[in-house]
Amino acid sequence: MADIQGGKVIQVTSPLPGDGKTTLAGNLACSIAQSGKRVLVIDCDLRRPQITDNFAMQSKMGLSNVLNGDCDPSEACQQTPLSTLQVMPSGPIPANPAEALTLPEMGELIELLRDEFDYLILDTPPLLVVTDPSITASMVDGVLLALRVRRKSKPNAKESVNILRSVGANIFGIVINNSDESGASDGYKGYGYYRYSRYTNRYY
Repeated sequence: MADIQGGKVIQVTSPLPGDGKTTLAGNLACSIAQSGKRVLVIDCDLRRPQITDNFAMQSKMGLSNVLNGDCDPSEACQQTPLSTLQVMPSGPIPANPAEALTLPEMGELIELLRDEFDYLILDTPPLLVVTDPSITASMVDGVLLALRVRRKSKPNAKESVNILRSVGANIFGIVINNSDESGASDGYKGYGYYRYSRYTNRYY
């Protein structure tokens, strides 16, 4: 698989919960790994770590442990049934997820792993709910936005793109998922982000 516009560190996010970002991140990682490239998926969702759950990671060591200096990156990476694919779970959920991602260690970790893997795939929370994905967007080569077609999807997509552009992110593209004609709720409570506001650090 060729580089996505020269990028090898790819962040996957979405406007809202339920847009399919984690499925996109996992499928993208598996597809690249099946081509023979060495791939690491990092669960950067330090609030509701779905990649960790989807890959059934058993170890408690993960990203938050690495950022805290509790273990080396190699100790936090776990093998999968695909020999070329590894996963770094989220680790224990920190008290201040957004603050954890702003640590210098996060940028240093990405640069270190960039040399050890052909591709890094970062699964991050929804853009319109918390600030976390806009923090990591400035550290990666590009961002893929997952979007489920539903009520208000167009303005949500525009706002998400504006947020990414405001931090200088390189947007690789938008992946459209199946349409939801039912007009279901945006799923803030179901995703567990309803307590957080993108406009305040009160809960961080």
